[in-house]
Amino acid sequence: MKKRVALIWAPLVMGPALMLPTSTLAATGYTFTIVNQHCLSGGHNPYIEVRLTAAGSTPANKLTIKSTSQYLSGGTWHNFYKWKTNTVKFTPNGQAHSIDYSYDHVNNSDSRKWRIVSALKAYQGKHVLASKTLTSKAC
Repeated sequence: MKKRVALIWAPLVMGPALMLPTSTLAATGYTFTIVNQHCLSGGHNPYIEVRLTAAGSTPANKLTIKSTSQYLSGGTWHNFYKWKTNTVKFTPNGQAHSIDYSYDHVNNSDSRKWRIVSALKAYQGKHVLASKTLTSKAC
């Protein structure tokens, strides 16, 4: 009998929760930002600056950014260059912590479109607390 009651209530509770905007359901205390992005002169050369901030109220102790340049060929984006993962480690102390890096891909002789994709993650130890992928405009 208890299982039947749970099965009846689950859709009634989960239904409205699933209708909420994703930002409402997302982890709070983490801000993922494209600080600046543009196409550099001279060709198909994207530039992006991204930032991840963990509020002091979060348990995060490590922030990372891993970025890759990509080119468009045959209607599909292909990975070209992977930068080393940028990392900042800290002891949670009630203060906000951030990581901020900029990336550019310069190739003035290539006529293909290029972009930069950055994966930002907040960790507590090895556990991912929040993550988001930010993509530059295509140049």
